[in-house]
Amino acid sequence: MLSCKVKSYSHCFIAVGMVAMLFAMPWSVSANQIVRVNAVYQFSTSPSYKAVGHVRAKEFANLAAAESGLVSEVAVNPGDEVLKGDALLSLDSARLRALLAKQKSEVERQKHIVLQHKTISTDVESDYQALRSTEVGGAVSQQVLRNAAAKMTSSKTEYEAAKALLESYESELALLEIRLFDSVIRAPFDGRVTERTAQLGEWLSIGESAIAMYSSNQLEAWIEVPARFSPHIEQLKSQPITVRLGELTYVSDQVRVVQNIDKSSGAFYLVADLPKEAMKVFPGMNLTAWVSYGERQPLLFVPQSAIVKNHLGTLVYKVVTAQSEGESEQQAVPVAVEPLFQQGNFVALAADHQLVQGDQVVVEGNLRLLGNAPVTVIETLTLTHMNKM
Repeated sequence: MLSCKVKSYSHCFIAVGMVAMLFAMPWSVSANQIVRVNAVYQFSTSPSYKAVGHVRAKEFANLAAAESGLVSEVAVNPGDEVLKGDALLSLDSARLRALLAKQKSEVERQKHIVLQHKTISTDVESDYQALRSTEVGGAVSQQVLRNAAAKMTSSKTEYEAAKALLESYESELALLEIRLFDSVIRAPFDGRVTERTAQLGEWLSIGESAIAMYSSNQLEAWIEVPARFSPHIEQLKSQPITVRLGELTYVSDQVRVVQNIDKSSGAFYLVADLPKEAMKVFPGMNLTAWVSYGERQPLLFVPQSAIVKNHLGTLVYKVVTAQSEGESEQQAVPVAVEPLFQQGNFVALAADHQLVQGDQVVVEGNLRLLGNAPVTVIETLTLTHMNKM
């Protein structure tokens, strides 16, 4: 038992000695922070204002019934995509089809009557002209001529009346065809169904809403702009707008202004057409946008990821080459900056003469940097706000 205790004590002394030696060894931190950098660039642009807004469909419709009747067929549900002209909902049209068939037969019968009256009128007029040709020789009395003329006039009147009645029947036929067409609710444009209030077997009255839908291939960004920017309307319309929805960024150069100040918000709306690739977003989504205004001027831009906010203020880390112990090394030097506005994923900076075009600023790895920290650059980027980061 004693020998075991002696062995354990000796092991403890050895371990303590090794720890003491480790703490006594000199340590040097030679590992540099790994970073990626992007070049500062200069671009002539206008000042921008960060605004908020929402997405709207360019077309939105609450489709109502133009006829009353029972819902006999439902072809869509909320969420379905439809094309222009697709049948969405049908009403029972059996009675209309019966009336339509009856009216078609009436029209055909009246056409035959019109043709009959036309033939009679032509024959009577020919007889009258023949009698007049013999009037000079005195072979026909004036009474016979008057009777022939009266008969000719009467036949023409009957012919015109028959034609008028045919036009009336054809108008009634056209109305029935319109009513039959209106018994089906069709999509007025390509889009997506958002709501269906009519159910199979339900009675719909004229004008009652049945289906709601929006145009899925035509979306707009409605952007609220404070009234103080109203003197810059022409510049607002003429410059592209950068729209951001979550992680998605789009640029639109199709812009129009709704020149009406909302009394509650004190703002007016800029409406920007979103590109085709924005069809994955939904109407109603909130957005942020950078609206350009004022005169164009050259400004320096850095990526948004280069901006760091800490106890020192708002800054970027500029990579410079410095001498350390006789050797050249790259260091990240903090530089205070004043962001002016944002375009896409890039930020315009106020001129302070500490940054120039071509300087390299850290865009990845800058959150763990300290002042004048040695760094190792593994990638140098030259992205601008025309690129997607």
